[in-house]
Amino acid sequence: MQTKNHFDGRAISKRIYISGTIVVQSPAILTAEPGDSGIDLPLFKHPEVGRPMITGTAMAGILRHYLRSRLHGFYEDGGPEALQKLVFGKQERDEGQDSWLITYDALADEGYDTEIRDSVGIDDETATAVAGAKFNYEILLPGATFPFRAELLIPHTEGEDDKETNLRQGTAIALQGLEKNELYIGAKTNRGFGKLSVKEWQVYELDLTTLQGLLDWLDWQWDTPPCAGQPGNDIAKLLKASQTDIENRNVATLKATVRIKDSMIIRSASGEIGQPDAVHLQSKYQGQDTPVISGTSLAGAIRHRCLQIANTKNPQKASQLVNRLFGYAEKQNAQASRLTVEEILIEGYQDQWPVQNRIKIDRFTGGAYHNALFDETPLFPTHDNRLTIDLTVKEPTKAEIGLLLSLIHISEPTRPY
Repeated sequence: MQTKNHFDGRAISKRIYISGTIVVQSPAILTAEPGDSGIDLPLFKHPEVGRPMITGTAMAGILRHYLRSRLHGFYEDGGPEALQKLVFGKQERDEGQDSWLITYDALADEGYDTEIRDSVGIDDETATAVAGAKFNYEILLPGATFPFRAELLIPHTEGEDDKETNLRQGTAIALQGLEKNELYIGAKTNRGFGKLSVKEWQVYELDLTTLQGLLDWLDWQWDTPPCAGQPGNDIAKLLKASQTDIENRNVATLKATVRIKDSMIIRSASGEIGQPDAVHLQSKYQGQDTPVISGTSLAGAIRHRCLQIANTKNPQKASQLVNRLFGYAEKQNAQASRLTVEEILIEGYQDQWPVQNRIKIDRFTGGAYHNALFDETPLFPTHDNRLTIDLTVKEPTKAEIGLLLSLIHISEPTRPY
């Protein structure tokens, strides 16, 4: 049965348009259904334009999650009157409320780059590849840009001035995630993929209770705004929001500057005829191919080492401790990782990468396998190479902090090459 409320409007008194430029800071996995490309996880692209796309629903989801975690911590909701439910809406049984913040789809600007990466599951006990667990995925490389567009609706509420104040506050805190480089989008975000930042904001505030504000709204075009906006880098100031310094997240961060002692290779297919079968993983940062240690590879190595340490200290609880920290997926039970590992750019490596010939040996006969000759190009570091490991744990326990600290082993530097 319809009631009068079904026909009432929301009595919008102001519309605040917010725009900016989103910059992809680390490789992003914006997955789509596999098609005929041969890629297991291709990039999600607009079906007509053919450019990568961030949907408005995905953007709203990460903004809402960031606001909730800032207000209440990672694993708390805040109850039915929580601020994130006011800003982004809610649905509880037969009762609901629309979002006051509207986020729009965004198409990537021209000039973006993509690449294909391979991945494989590793068995913890044997340290070998899991059968049938190899796949590849397409990533959007750092430097890609998207237009950010959002619209905050301010209702006309007599005697409820706090509602406008709360909407401005909640929106500002959510968008601070872009200012602080703390928003991640897409898959494998706990492995450093999909980090976002924002360039200069533009905020346009239209007062619909005035004739000029109403005309500006009727003439509104994102590309050619009918009125002047306010530029700036502080979204809280531009939205006239107060009390935006709320921080209730409990995290532990570990940063370590280390060096590579020996040659190394994270296998990546060269993809070119006449080139080695495998080369060390590289990604294009600022238009230049740069050797990297991917977050997935580093997390795998750290997990394996943590399991060894935990098995030495307490074999009965080792797997439980490691799974709770790194996540797991077993049949119908699964848990996301609480450890975030960033991708690392390697600084200091030899310009010339020698090709090494390899052959597979039968361990029982000691002879070579038939047709098992291959070559690869590892990375050789310089004596002054350096890289920074950046780990973050959500809601850590003392045991988990101690386990991660046990990873760090300080030794005397070896002789220069």
